[in-house]
Amino acid sequence: MLRFFSKMRYQLAAENRIGKYIRYAVGEILLVVIGILIALGLNNLRDQHKENKLELAILTQIETTIKRDSLILGGLITQMEEKSLMTQDLKNYMKDDKPYVDSLKSIFSGISYFSSLKPDLTSFDKLKDAGISIVRNDSLQMLIPAYFRNMVHLSNVNEKYDLSIYFRTEVYPKYFKSFMWNPKVGCVPKDYEHLKKSDDFYVALDYVINDSRFYVIQYNKGARLNAQLLRLLRKELSERNQ
Repeated sequence: MLRFFSKMRYQLAAENRIGKYIRYAVGEILLVVIGILIALGLNNLRDQHKENKLELAILTQIETTIKRDSLILGGLITQMEEKSLMTQDLKNYMKDDKPYVDSLKSIFSGISYFSSLKPDLTSFDKLKDAGISIVRNDSLQMLIPAYFRNMVHLSNVNEKYDLSIYFRTEVYPKYFKSFMWNPKVGCVPKDYEHLKKSDDFYVALDYVINDSRFYVIQYNKGARLNAQLLRLLRKELSERNQ
């Protein structure tokens, strides 16, 4: 087509037909411009298709991570609620001057065990590498980073308030014959009657009670954020996959 216009343009120039020459020259230029625009448009469509495919893949991976986090947070909330109640019951039992029974040894070992939260940031790192702007949904674009920042915060709280270390270094060596997290073995006190009168030990129990309740509050906040993000992700993926 361009050869045809070029031949016509040379023929018109040779015949000194300037008006038609200019029109054919302009037409040739327009065809070139239109061709370039079409090529750019097709290239943009291909790039958009690749970007959409990448976005959906990352969002699907994030959804999988969020669903797994939901189970983890639920388990941690239950664990901390039970620990708070168990420790409070132990404190009341000892304060009431009740006798030592063999079942106490598993409680003595269990009060110091705190599961740590280790968030999986793999899917979020992929999103950061691709660029957060790849997410077209504005709500998800804001909520996804907020969610993972909160998960990192929760893991840092675990490290900052590590009662397990305090019990291993201060409580068990002072008051117990041995230390074992295994509930079947447990921890037997050196002198239970003395332990019942120890203000230091009751303070340690208060640490467990208060920290467990604090963790419940923090994990519940994370669980609410988790549920909100999961609803948005499911809705977005459902609509986009239709």
